[in-house]
Amino acid sequence: MLTQSLSSYQVTHFLRCDRPSGTGRGGVAIYIRDNCHFTQFLPTLVITHPGVETLLVKLEGQLIIAILYRSPAVTEAAFQQSLTQLLRHVPQGYRCIIAGDFNKDLSSNPRCVEFAAFRDDFNQIIEQCTYYVGYGKGSLLDHIYTRDCDVVRSGVLSTYYSDHDPVYAQIAAVRE
Repeated sequence: MLTQSLSSYQVTHFLRCDRPSGTGRGGVAIYIRDNCHFTQFLPTLVITHPGVETLLVKLEGQLIIAILYRSPAVTEAAFQQSLTQLLRHVPQGYRCIIAGDFNKDLSSNPRCVEFAAFRDDFNQIIEQCTYYVGYGKGSLLDHIYTRDCDVVRSGVLSTYYSDHDPVYAQIAAVRE
C-alpha cells in the first residue's frame, strides 16, 4: 500500500476527460508530477465509440499512459475495436501502461489477458478485487496492462468515496 498522501507527490498537472453531457457522472483522469514533460492526445482522435472514455498521454522516456472507462453497455466486440484504435496511437518501441475500469471481471484469473488486442505484448498486473457490492464476493473490474515496463509495485487502494477501489502502478524510471 502507498503510505504517502497524494499531496506529497508534487502534482501540478491534472488531466481529465469527463463523460459527455447528460450521460451520467464520471469520466477518466490522471495526475502527472510537476517535473514530467508530457503531450496529451485528444480523446476524440483516439477512440470514437460512445461509452468508452479515454485519456492518452505521452511522457518523456518513450512511455505512453492510457486511462479508459468502458461502460457495461459497450459490447465485447465494440470494445475490442476501441482497444485496437487505441493501440494504433502507441508506437512500437514505446513502453505502455493502459489502466482503467474495463467492466470485465478477472477475479477468477487475474493474470488473464482477456482482450485480443493485448495478448501478444501486455501483462495484467492487478490481482485483488476492485469492486464490491455489499459484503458479497468482489470483482476485479479495474485493470492495469503494461508493456515493457519494470513494475516496482502495484496494487489496490481502499477508498470510501467510490464503489470501485483505485488501482496504481509504480514503474522504474528510464533515464535518457
